[in-house]
Amino acid sequence: MLPIGDVTQFELTIALVACLAALSVGYWRWITVALSLPTFYFGILARMGSDELGFGFLTFFIMFGIALFGGFAWGWVVHRFLGNVSIFAVITVAALPALAFAGYTLERQYVPHDCRSNGAVFSMAGHNFSMPKTDGFLKYRDKHLTLTEYQWNQKQSWNFAKREMAKYCRLTENGTLPLDLAAVRVGQRNVHTEFNLTPSMNARPNWDWNKFSRATSYQIGSETKGAECYTRASETYPTFSCAVWETPLPSIQIYAVSIRKKPIDTDEAVARLRNELSLWFSSLMVD
Repeated sequence: MLPIGDVTQFELTIALVACLAALSVGYWRWITVALSLPTFYFGILARMGSDELGFGFLTFFIMFGIALFGGFAWGWVVHRFLGNVSIFAVITVAALPALAFAGYTLERQYVPHDCRSNGAVFSMAGHNFSMPKTDGFLKYRDKHLTLTEYQWNQKQSWNFAKREMAKYCRLTENGTLPLDLAAVRVGQRNVHTEFNLTPSMNARPNWDWNKFSRATSYQIGSETKGAECYTRASETYPTFSCAVWETPLPSIQIYAVSIRKKPIDTDEAVARLRNELSLWFSSLMVD
């Protein structure tokens, strides 16, 4: 169950606010209201971090208000109709909806151990793939063109990825049932190297989403096998981006992308990416 993802932390905070509000009607009113204030503060941190404001803050503020006044209303109903019975019964009934919601949100983010130990199996363009457990993120695009990501790493904070991994585990029966996917992406291009597997469109991959102006540019090869590198024309962020691609199977294209803060030798960058791409694809079992 642990660690708890950011989305689940946010939902648990909302459940706690509702619970405190329900208990504050008739019993320990000022104590529970006072406790909801630090809960509000830590809920902001769980929702969006200590240095972010804007839409995330507005979302939490609205949810906080709904939970607070909804809890007050539920607490008033419970106290109105059960006020003559034992305090324990009133507390139990008042807190029951919040506790039930907390249990539900914890269950939604639960990732079984078997799913964390298994790799991923999927099909694409008439081929079946089995990918071993990998470090970092696996992002995939399904046939409905929705992008989902999750990660195997058991870090202190899985952010939004843990909820998505739990969803993936349910869909694939802990990584044993293949998914028919439109694209797969592994890794982080800004940290190390990102690998991609897509159906081949007989064209270079659309890896450069940003379309920055270029100070220098380098291209070799063809649309089925080639490389492209460039240095971003920016005095503030002169990043060096490089991609290589191949078509190892009919109707299947693979490519690798990396972004560095400083330019390096282009031939060296291309050779490294080609080697890493080859090693990554060779780790996949293909039927």
